[in-house]
Amino acid sequence: MLHEIGEHCKNTLKLKADIEFFVYQSDMFNASCYPPDENKLYIILSSGILERFSKEELTFVVGHEIGHVLFEHFDYPVRQILDAGENELAPIHAMKLYAWNRNAEISADRAGLLCCQNFEAVGRTFFKLSSGVTTDSLDFQLNSYIEQFVDLEEVLNDANHDPSDWYSSHPFSPLRIKALELFNKSETYAAFNDTITGEITEEAMEVEIKRIMSLMEPENLEEEGEHSEKIQRLMFLGGYLISNADGVVDDSEIQALSSIVAPKIFANCMMTIKGLTEDEMISEVQELTHDLHIVLSVMQKLNILRDLSIISYADGHIDDSEVNVLYNLARLLYINTDFIDRVVSDAQGIE
Repeated sequence: MLHEIGEHCKNTLKLKADIEFFVYQSDMFNASCYPPDENKLYIILSSGILERFSKEELTFVVGHEIGHVLFEHFDYPVRQILDAGENELAPIHAMKLYAWNRNAEISADRAGLLCCQNFEAVGRTFFKLSSGVTTDSLDFQLNSYIEQFVDLEEVLNDANHDPSDWYSSHPFSPLRIKALELFNKSETYAAFNDTITGEITEEAMEVEIKRIMSLMEPENLEEEGEHSEKIQRLMFLGGYLISNADGVVDDSEIQALSSIVAPKIFANCMMTIKGLTEDEMISEVQELTHDLHIVLSVMQKLNILRDLSIISYADGHIDDSEVNVLYNLARLLYINTDFIDRVVSDAQGIE
């Protein structure tokens, strides 16, 4: 069955390389691939995903992995770039790399759907990946599942909703299934599947996908939003406290801080810290988080913490003292510290 899936995906996506599968023992649901070597593409699957996913679901997974190759995503290996750029890569570029990585998943998902040709099977795949529930007795209702993500902004403004799971680098994200639903309705996809009517144009699809993906993008430092200055000041002071966690803030760390805020904010903050003790800085951070907690959405607060976490890891490592500062910032914004663990873990292990 697996080789049938491989041949089908190879022909559908016009892949020139032959596919060779490897399976390793793990109950986790994982899949990955390596770029073609001597005209062979290696796809690696965990035994858990191979045993508990249907043929259609595995077809989506295999197509997704081939998509990474066809879109040449391996030309920008995020983990290797971050490691190679240790002490040289500006944090703002590290954040953009992670944003690029999320968009790469959106592209690869389209290749998976082209192979699978069944959006309901794709929905089941996402559900299994996110919940771990794979029993055939489960009555899966795709429409009800997707309706949870119809109005993402409404979800984000719901104080009772915690979207922190959305930030995992590879597992399910509501943004991914929403983006794929739009592709499934598009004239673009209709050209490859004659059962699709093509309700929206390619341009309209891309505009909407860009809008929903922007929910997780780093803050735009050039925008003169109502709370922009406070957000940037919090990011500078938070970043400074993280850098100072080991007792020393060197020139490279100051340079890193200059890349995450607008120049005028950076100059003002540099003047400010010269006259403040660490306790006074902590006090100002507490005031800023108190003010921002009231006006920012949960997603905006998660974005700030995620960006600060990525900044902390931009040099390729993060120690316990830095993590503790991040924990304290999370608590001040009323975000569970588990979120920091998740982002740091993903930063250390992203492929």
